[in-house]
Amino acid sequence: MFKIIFMFLVLGLPPVLMAQVTVTTDLPASVLNLYVMMLVFATLINRLLEIIKAILDWLTEKRLELRLSSLVLNRVIGLFKRWKLNYDREVLSRNVEALVNRVFYHTLGFAIGLVFAIFFRIDLLQAIGLISLPAGLNFVVSGLLMTLGMDPIHQVIRWAQEKQAVKQLRAAK
Repeated sequence: MFKIIFMFLVLGLPPVLMAQVTVTTDLPASVLNLYVMMLVFATLINRLLEIIKAILDWLTEKRLELRLSSLVLNRVIGLFKRWKLNYDREVLSRNVEALVNRVFYHTLGFAIGLVFAIFFRIDLLQAIGLISLPAGLNFVVSGLLMTLGMDPIHQVIRWAQEKQAVKQLRAAK
């Protein structure tokens, strides 16, 4: 547990503290706690992916990424030949390599976000009452939001604030 707290403080907290965040106090404290936790975890996931990428590049000298890319590239070339499409192999190779890298690291990031959401019971959608989903699916959405970064988390909180404002306007009428 100490290692998690240390990683949380060293890797995740400083960028969140330096971020310019505007949050009104219309939302309950529990929602604001989840909001800050998700921002920290989003930053932490980003840093972890950078570290994992650097370690994998160092250990495998990009052989893992090249193997995955070559498998996908061979399949795509086979499809292009079957469909009798013209292509530039160098451009196609670069595009497939970039796509494979993005898919690989986004999938890995989603897995990390899902683990954080389940382990720390982060269920933002239920906390803000924005959407009612089955319990397990709420964790998936929270994990996905953390994986996507700070902007989607900010957007969900803005939606919650707008929903709260609409409720207050309706109550005032």
